[in-house]
Amino acid sequence: MSFSKYAMKSLDVDPLDICWTRTLMVLIASFWMARYYKQSLSSLSFQDKIKLYLSGVNGCIGYGTQTYSVLYVPMMLWTLIINCAPFYAAILGYIVLRERVNFNYFFCIAGSFIGVIVVSMT
Repeated sequence: MSFSKYAMKSLDVDPLDICWTRTLMVLIASFWMARYYKQSLSSLSFQDKIKLYLSGVNGCIGYGTQTYSVLYVPMMLWTLIINCAPFYAAILGYIVLRERVNFNYFFCIAGSFIGVIVVSMT
């Protein structure tokens, strides 16, 4: 059982509390890293700021739904779905973005998918 599932079922913690805590930790770490590497948001263009904002919102929604799904889906199925996310991203990149796929790229995707299947069967 994962810590999130344990906290939600046994300690009666709301999944959104887990999501917002994680988001806050990532936000603090991001500001710390930006300060450490002497970067600022003012150097970004408006389009880059929009992309950054949308990817942050997308990450919060994705992690929130992922946290909620732990309550309703068996852990093995949840692990299989979450670990196949890079595989889905590669397929969508090929279809939507028309990315070129060479043999090495295809071989690595197939190998990782086979690895996920093997791990989920044990």
